[in-house]
Amino acid sequence: MISDMSQWLSEYPGAWVSSKASLGENVAIGIGSIVYDNVCVGDNTSIEEHCVIGKFSQLTNGPLVIGAGSIIRSHTVVYQDSILAERLETGHHVVIRERTNAGINLRVGNFSDIEGNCSIGDYCRCHSYVHIGKGSKLGHFIWLYSLTTLTNDPLPPSRLHCPVEIQDGAVVCVGSTVLPGAILGRGCFITAGARVSGTIQDGAVITSDNCVAGHVSNLMHMETATRHPWMNHFMQVYPECCHDRLRQLSADIMSTKKKIRAAHQEWRKTTPALPREGKENPQ
Repeated sequence: MISDMSQWLSEYPGAWVSSKASLGENVAIGIGSIVYDNVCVGDNTSIEEHCVIGKFSQLTNGPLVIGAGSIIRSHTVVYQDSILAERLETGHHVVIRERTNAGINLRVGNFSDIEGNCSIGDYCRCHSYVHIGKGSKLGHFIWLYSLTTLTNDPLPPSRLHCPVEIQDGAVVCVGSTVLPGAILGRGCFITAGARVSGTIQDGAVITSDNCVAGHVSNLMHMETATRHPWMNHFMQVYPECCHDRLRQLSADIMSTKKKIRAAHQEWRKTTPALPREGKENPQ
């Protein structure tokens, strides 16, 4: 915390910007925001009103690096000792804790939090109210929809620490909970409200409590025949430089169809059939 007002830059009226911070060209900083020492902000970055950038942590004192072309929306708090690559975008009231390393164009929605010691790949998308537990490891091109929770404590409250891992191209839908130590394979699809644990195979569709419902290629919008893997129909929202990576990821996911079909059949064998409507369950 800087108490000597002479150490604050005067060129950002209404904001408190340390003279020891490193700011690139064309950086805008809104009223009420604080930028502390040991912060490096890339060119053409916008920091909106009432943000705290480089907040002190008792755990570390490393620098905070925010890449060029980023948009930090109002009331965002970013702790020191993180590296956040270019074109970071946060919604309002976002918290990013220390020792978070994120790739290109991470987007974090309103009221979401990343609890530190996290590794996040390129082009990951987190919608509003997403909780990413401490130590989580996320690959590239991941989608976490609203109210998704990534946990890390198998016996809360405790000092046990079992963070989750989510691999490239996975989709976790609204209101899902990923339990401690879970590993979600490439391109898997976690349906809304699911509770996921253990290791999920590449390309699997998971419903309820780890129920394997089939392969993602079986997911189709009937009216338009739009079908997963999502890279096939949603590639154009990414820069052209990503397209080869997405094509290869889609091909890798499609190669898992037989394996997922076998897993689904095995699950059906071990799961009791539900009684049909209008018939009594035999005693």
